[in-house]
Amino acid sequence: MNVFDIGEEVKISDAVQFRDELNPDVWENEQMKPVVRERLLAIAETFKEFLGVENLDVQDITLSGSNAAYTYTPHSDIDLHLLIDVPNVDYSEVYRQLFDAKKFQFNESRTLRIKGYDVELYVQDPNQPHISAGIFSVLNNKWLSVPKKEKANIDDMSVISKVEAFMTRIDNVIKTDNLLAAEDVWEDIKDMRKTGLHREGEFSPENISFKLLRNNGYGGKIRDHIFHLRDKDLSLEQKSL
Repeated sequence: MNVFDIGEEVKISDAVQFRDELNPDVWENEQMKPVVRERLLAIAETFKEFLGVENLDVQDITLSGSNAAYTYTPHSDIDLHLLIDVPNVDYSEVYRQLFDAKKFQFNESRTLRIKGYDVELYVQDPNQPHISAGIFSVLNNKWLSVPKKEKANIDDMSVISKVEAFMTRIDNVIKTDNLLAAEDVWEDIKDMRKTGLHREGEFSPENISFKLLRNNGYGGKIRDHIFHLRDKDLSLEQKSL
């Protein structure tokens, strides 16, 4: 894989690296370190309580993403998923929106780290396919999908094109007070990642682009701008009479 600079902002190697071993801060002999597993279970329990819904059916707690594979970087999050079944389909959309809001609030209001790696919490539908190079059940202490030591061909030019386009859109939209335009950019970024993961998996140009935007601060920049505009929209400014 060639490494291209995207201006002076970031390198593709910041988003994905190919390693000969799993992250030694998390794993030992390809098994999760007991102290790490204990802490992740405690974090998952705290998140479950934060969701504020009684009698949640948590079927599993899993770790996936780069820190469950041979592709971690210093920027990689620890992606912790609670697999929660909502059997009543009439309320499934309501719960999905609630869980999305709670997940966002929890992740933004807490600074949880394992050996310097940020822990990112998710609520996942157990019936929805989840594509990742490796998936480990923290709850049951076993691999559900064992990662492989293999490199992938990454379309560098496609990644650069996507990242540069979104960086330009973000730079332009944060100069305005157009909340809808800002939300559209953020939704497009999330949809890009989702599409790439479903089509090609972790090494899709779309997912690599998402990681680069996160790592170089542009993901945080557009989200902070959205928060600012939402707060401004809800506020009543004092004016001289």
